[in-house]
Amino acid sequence: MRRVTLSLAATAALLVAPLAATAAGTANAAGASGLVADYAVTQSWSNGFQASYTVTNYTNTTVNNWSLSFDLPTGETVSSLWNGTLTSTSTSTGTHYTVTSPTWASPLAPGASAPAVGFGVTSGATQTAPANCTINNQPCAGAPADNAAPTVPGNLRSTAAGPGSITLGWNASTDNVGVAGYHVREGSAVVATVTGTSATVRGLLQGSSHTFTVSAFDAAGNESAASAAAIATAGTGTTPGTAAPYVDLGAYPTPSLPALAAASG
Repeated sequence: MRRVTLSLAATAALLVAPLAATAAGTANAAGASGLVADYAVTQSWSNGFQASYTVTNYTNTTVNNWSLSFDLPTGETVSSLWNGTLTSTSTSTGTHYTVTSPTWASPLAPGASAPAVGFGVTSGATQTAPANCTINNQPCAGAPADNAAPTVPGNLRSTAAGPGSITLGWNASTDNVGVAGYHVREGSAVVATVTGTSATVRGLLQGSSHTFTVSAFDAAGNESAASAAAIATAGTGTTPGTAAPYVDLGAYPTPSLPALAAASG
């Protein structure tokens, strides 16, 4: 819990308030992700202060509604609030407050911020910032930004070859959050993007030689380095066709052509 102690002199209180606002707002300067609520003190005086939470959507999807919660200790009470709907519950150490998003401020598009939730707090000379802040049941500071790339896929190899095609396989990568997929490249060109650990490259000249690499990527756009290259040769020959079945239309009862087509594929 971070404590901001203000003197009874109004001039000293106004000097401290900007410092509190700056300290509380640095959590996202490093690049947090998710839904984030930034706290700032906007005014303070001898027996209270005014503060705000700014909710920002750092996800890639629209957030239809949000719910902000925080605790104040005994002796501090929210006396007014705007840009949200407030409910409160008494606890053994003070009061638990919940603010829900107003209908006119929803939904919240990716990268957008809701109008700041402002509130006034009545307190004593020692003033304490809200504690245990959550937004949609997650920490208000959001999740740390995912800047880690997956590990490099291992053991890239050719597992099969058909007429004008090559099938590749490799060992799975790992990631601190999760691997989203793999890019297969020939030179700098991406020839396949898959979510599993195999891919078939088609449309190749029969008997031609090709050099491939594979890299892994995650949902945040981080991509691993390329794997060791694998050289493979496209297969030759022809793809077996499917022969139509013989149908004796003179048989009795007369065969049903739609039924035979469905059965034979």
